[in-house]
Amino acid sequence: NGNVPIIIKKSINYLSQTQQQNSCPNQTCFKGEWPSYMNMNSNFVYLGKRNKSYYDSNCFTTATILNSLLDTYLTDSSLNSLLPLIESGIDNLSNYRLGDGYGFWPQLPPNRDLYKNDTTHNWVRRPNNFPLKSRFVNKAANVTNDADDTALATLAINRWNKLNGIDIALPVNIF
Repeated sequence: NGNVPIIIKKSINYLSQTQQQNSCPNQTCFKGEWPSYMNMNSNFVYLGKRNKSYYDSNCFTTATILNSLLDTYLTDSSLNSLLPLIESGIDNLSNYRLGDGYGFWPQLPPNRDLYKNDTTHNWVRRPNNFPLKSRFVNKAANVTNDADDTALATLAINRWNKLNGIDIALPVNIF
């Protein structure tokens, strides 16, 4: 569309170029997400040394960008170039869903046992690239669904459904 301001065109181009087009080996990134990084600005006991940066897959970044894209598309439906970005991002949110809610990090195989003599090896929520070494930090990172990620992801999915003519009622109790 010739009436779209250049800043919008450049923004869409940037988001298109930075969105993951495929999942990476060993679950180090997931198709449909946008890059986010965890940075160590100072040494921190149990977490590591400063001046390190780690790619971080998380629901919050993808859901926030999705909601902005959906707002933009719902305001101007001539921006068809947003639809593949939105669809891929919506698909990505399934990595963070557990039951009726969403968590910050994806569910992945544990880095290590969470308890002595633990042989269950259940999947846990954790960063996919940040090296969690101690049992304590691995347990602390394994957080449950949370309100902000659930709200952002649910809002994005409901907007996507509305855009596609699907009316789905929200669960009354999501936690």
